[in-house]
Amino acid sequence: MGDRCFFYARCKIKKYDDLIKKYSLLYRVPAPLIKAMVRKESNGDPDAESSAGAIGLMQILPRTANPWLLSKADLYEPAKNIGFGVFYVRLQFNHFSEIPDPVERWKFALASYNGGRGYVNRALQLARKFEDRTIDQAGDWQVWTFAKEFLKRKQCTVFGRRPDWRQIVDYVYTVITWSNVAADTLLLAEGPKMELRLEDSPGPRRGGIRCRNK
Repeated sequence: MGDRCFFYARCKIKKYDDLIKKYSLLYRVPAPLIKAMVRKESNGDPDAESSAGAIGLMQILPRTANPWLLSKADLYEPAKNIGFGVFYVRLQFNHFSEIPDPVERWKFALASYNGGRGYVNRALQLARKFEDRTIDQAGDWQVWTFAKEFLKRKQCTVFGRRPDWRQIVDYVYTVITWSNVAADTLLLAEGPKMELRLEDSPGPRRGGIRCRNK
């Protein structure tokens, strides 16, 4: 049964290969990583909607997409959903400039995509403070396997709320495992610095997507 479900999901997602390739190249996010995200988020169902209100193939919340000029209806369209989802995970990657290793940075980006950057930033802050007080190897706080443990801490709060740390940790582990992306592929995907702006998003009133490479 498990094998049947696995191959059924792959077949459902395969129809979006061209879109995934397009946005993979545009935003330099490895295509296998995107496919794994789609499988984990919606199992390839463009009409999926979670109890929290996340929509579509990459389970995007309308309040997340709205500042980038995407409506709730837009999120049911595979091209716009995948386009924004890939744009958004790349944006999270760019935000973690304090993580020097691109492979590790993708893990933090996935955690931020799933659980919110505020919680991940707070966990990093706690990890860094802990490292400063101990004899742990310098730079441990910049490694996902070390920093993720601080999502569990009671001090890891944003506006008084705690993260669903089990969900976040499982999400990162599952997407990385399913994608089976070699480290060198993730390194290549980092490429030169990419600055994303409002007009770079796949919003309906922008008339295209523009990205600046530095």
